[in-house]
Amino acid sequence: MLSKTDFMHLMIKLKVISNMCINDNEIVATNGNVMSIGTLQNGIGQKLLLSPSLANEIIKDFADDDKIKITIKDTKIIIWNDNLKIESNMQNGEYPLYNQLLPQSDDNRTIKINKAELLKNLDIMSLVVEYAKPVIKMIFKNDNTLTMETKDGQTVMSIENCTFAEPFEIYFNVHFLISALKSTNGEFVYIQLNQPLSAAVLKSESQSRAYR
Repeated sequence: MLSKTDFMHLMIKLKVISNMCINDNEIVATNGNVMSIGTLQNGIGQKLLLSPSLANEIIKDFADDDKIKITIKDTKIIIWNDNLKIESNMQNGEYPLYNQLLPQSDDNRTIKINKAELLKNLDIMSLVVEYAKPVIKMIFKNDNTLTMETKDGQTVMSIENCTFAEPFEIYFNVHFLISALKSTNGEFVYIQLNQPLSAAVLKSESQSRAYR
């Protein structure tokens, strides 16, 4: 069973799913720019690929449901609730090694940020990014400040747990980051950083995970 927590909210915001898979108790979806990982209440004990058409059908048909159920029967996967059932054949293909794209756990690179404050600053920065390239630079400093800047503007806000020896710079598409943040719950979010050109992990307080 999959609860409609951060994962389902972010799936809806992704709008078009290009890849989706299940790894025992994790369900993973991406649109090529943002990857979302949710947790199944009961694992299925195997790895499965889901077709993009099935993934997008889930978004369309189950967007308003609090919970959906997933059943594996022979060579079929069944997505259902009390009112609707979708069946699809299992997909053949190479299973994506999505965990290799993500930074390994490191508390020294995990930053705690007030979500409302971060969204407020990102909304400001979204007004000064280039239309064709809506990218901002984020600079994390060990004085527990986060600077966001483009060539046309800058904001500075407070953060927690920043212990970097040197300022850490990373670039984000501001619109993707806003969408991921709006899908999370709780007062705070946690950003786990790796390298400037590597994926960063965005975690809500409930520990459902959204990735960029």
